[in-house]
Amino acid sequence: VYEECTNDGRFYHFMKENCKRLNYCQCMAEFESGFLTITGGPNIGILNLNSGSINSFPLSSNNISISGRIRDIVQDQNRNYWIALSNNGIIKIDYTNLNYTKIDAGNSGLSDNKVYSFLEKDDILWIGTNTGINLYSMTEKKIIKQYFVEDGLANNIVYSIYEDAKGKIW
Repeated sequence: VYEECTNDGRFYHFMKENCKRLNYCQCMAEFESGFLTITGGPNIGILNLNSGSINSFPLSSNNISISGRIRDIVQDQNRNYWIALSNNGIIKIDYTNLNYTKIDAGNSGLSDNKVYSFLEKDDILWIGTNTGINLYSMTEKKIIKQYFVEDGLANNIVYSIYEDAKGKIW
């Protein structure tokens, strides 16, 4: 992760010097003002933009491990993190106690364990996978709908899901 230095017009390699576990970045988002969530490989760090300090999530909790590359991360209205893993489904990190919950094709009906992207809207987690889109109800804790080519998708591989300013999902 590089930070632009205004005094000399160059970029500063922030993460290399401040967190050895996060030496490259897969995705990042500012879920809370002043805090940047950064992922690299199976690692997740929260960078305090004011102090420059970084805290990392543990790689495992309650016998569930974050393994493989993190493709996407979202935070829901309860501040829980949802982690899209390259070949290992989804891990939900409970914000209050840091317990991990694994969601995959074997325990939830997820169409594919290769998860690329998320969109969180109205208690529904839209999940883009290698085999279609899955809608996961965070209240019911289950897949409630799936979309495939037969339902109008151009392709079953869904790398990104986006909601525009008018609320339309792409």
